[in-house]
Amino acid sequence: MKQALEYEAKIQAQRDVDAGAVLTISEGAEIDAILENDDNCDDDLFNPGSGPSSRTSSRRGRRDVITPEIAQALDAAKIGNGVACDLLSAATKALGGDVQDTNINRTTLWRKRNVLREKTFSGIKENLIVDDILTLHFDGKKVEKLDGVGPGLKADVERQAVVITGVTTNQVLGAPALPGGGAEAVSAGIIQVMEDWGVASKIKAASFDTTSVNSGCHTGVVVRLETYLGRELIWLACRHHVMERLMEAVFRELMGPSTGPEEKIFKDLLSKWGDLDLSKFSTYMTLAATRKHLSKCANEIIMFAETQIEDGQPRDDYLELLELTIMYLGGVPKRGIHFRHPGPISSARWMAVAIYTLKLVMFRTQLRLPRQAVDALVQVATFVVMVYVEAWFTAPKSVDAPRNDLRTLKKLVDYKKVSKRVATCAIGRFSQHLWYLSERYIGITVFDESLPSSEREKIVDALCNREGEDDPPRKRSVQFSDVPNMSISDLVTKHSMGFFNVLGLKTDFLSHPITEWGSQEDYQEGKKVVTHLRVVNDTGERAVKLFKDLNRTATKNEDKFQQLVVSVHAHRIEKPDNKKSTLVKLYDK
Repeated sequence: MKQALEYEAKIQAQRDVDAGAVLTISEGAEIDAILENDDNCDDDLFNPGSGPSSRTSSRRGRRDVITPEIAQALDAAKIGNGVACDLLSAATKALGGDVQDTNINRTTLWRKRNVLREKTFSGIKENLIVDDILTLHFDGKKVEKLDGVGPGLKADVERQAVVITGVTTNQVLGAPALPGGGAEAVSAGIIQVMEDWGVASKIKAASFDTTSVNSGCHTGVVVRLETYLGRELIWLACRHHVMERLMEAVFRELMGPSTGPEEKIFKDLLSKWGDLDLSKFSTYMTLAATRKHLSKCANEIIMFAETQIEDGQPRDDYLELLELTIMYLGGVPKRGIHFRHPGPISSARWMAVAIYTLKLVMFRTQLRLPRQAVDALVQVATFVVMVYVEAWFTAPKSVDAPRNDLRTLKKLVDYKKVSKRVATCAIGRFSQHLWYLSERYIGITVFDESLPSSEREKIVDALCNREGEDDPPRKRSVQFSDVPNMSISDLVTKHSMGFFNVLGLKTDFLSHPITEWGSQEDYQEGKKVVTHLRVVNDTGERAVKLFKDLNRTATKNEDKFQQLVVSVHAHRIEKPDNKKSTLVKLYDK
């Protein structure tokens, strides 16, 4: 029996060599176990081929071309094994190689991708070095189950993306499937991932969308996380989410309740776009109702938009909104007068709503819109350019958040001169989200170097001397009659020191004159930490898109799906674009 087993092992080892697999016998056995137990997709995207072999010679390739980099790139591009074999074979020939001498075949490719993906995941996890102060990001979405099994036509499952960030850290930890989307299930899933990666002790802040599930003050996800960790966290409610709620409130107030996922008036613009003369558009100057208000601030808004384009290098939809704002106010964008074809029209995408609204107003004459609709759209457009644009594009700045929120609040109070109806609606909604004016967060303003020194001195004095509430709420409540004359220092109390305590930041610099803070090491260290706090949850949203894109592309196995998500995220971090310089840096090292 022993001799028979030894002989069988030798035969298996020779088979592995003949197949061109650069694996040990034990690794080969692991792969065979994978092949036996794998629950991969029924289609042939990543499965080994089951048809007849395409081999034309008994000579098997010995040159291994399926490297970790190739496997990772194929996963990131969602390329199946059949197409991958074709691409690798063509590339081998183009580079002067002999395809017959390689191990390019669907079975070997499938095997090696599984093994290399697992090794990449294990390497990332074992070698992960993180900052001492981390922000936890989480965001969820329902997607189709990996195996597609369940009641109804579609079997969906709630997944939650879990990410950590810091000064130097940006790591997706996973996207676990949950039994539901409630606070208990979400928090339990997040806790499991944190503990699995061993980062729970370093989580000091939480970034989240402002849903009641996440932000509930008694049983929300963040409260549950704090209870589990046994300590308070800094709450970083997504500021873009807040601005979307603000835009939604104004649009619904003026345009009425939603009648479906798509606004009919937007569909009309989309269907008639090809018939419009894009050279004949109207600016605010043709509207007597808003001319006097916008003429006072048009140049300032145009300058802001131009600065955002110049410095921010915004993505396509952001750039379009900025350029439309400039054109609506009578300016000319750096790229000249031009209009993009209307994109997706879901009323749930409030950036798209702002873009569509401006286009409708600018081409209202050609579209022959009803007078009532025009009046409402003009009011929405005015709000977009006077309030929404600045609030949206300044939202990601963590240190500036309190100052920007107070500025927005003052603009909304002053907006009563333009439209009392819109101002009342917007103030009502925005007042529900004054997270960054709370006593718990506003301590960050000591790092706001845009504030006058006199104001920063008042902030320090308030931190040391002004009494506050025993248990201050997470969101600030204000008397709107006080807003016009309100300053940041008016909102700071002794409890605002809690911001530094939660993050573990030293505050010795507070005993020095402000003019000396720049030379204080603890000030510089604190400034570095707080400027890297992410107060918009774009990080979580990108991770959601990642697992959504990869869902059901490679495996039906949950553990392997987590490996896939982490591996592809690492690849995207290493290769943020397809520039030649990026590729050379990545692959020629």
